[in-house]
Amino acid sequence: MELGNPVWQALRGPQATVAEGGPLAVRYQQDIALFAALPDEPTTDAWDELRDVLGPHGEAWLARDVLEPPNGWTQIYSLPAVQMVATSVEG
Repeated sequence: MELGNPVWQALRGPQATVAEGGPLAVRYQQDIALFAALPDEPTTDAWDELRDVLGPHGEAWLARDVLEPPNGWTQIYSLPAVQMVATSVEG
């Protein structure tokens, strides 16, 4: 399974107990991590919800494929990454 949006998948699944947010935007609880997430195809409503979740002057790290933030958002840093995938397992 390709993980183009791993934080969303984690916070909507096995790590939901440490998530904050609503149906369109989530983040880890502040004392755990700065990672936040939006759905695969984020709408304006999703970005607005993320803004509400983060609060004034909030900051979030989004770990996902290329994502263009809308007006009013500032991308501070971007780091290309490679996903490693095991195609077989030898015992």
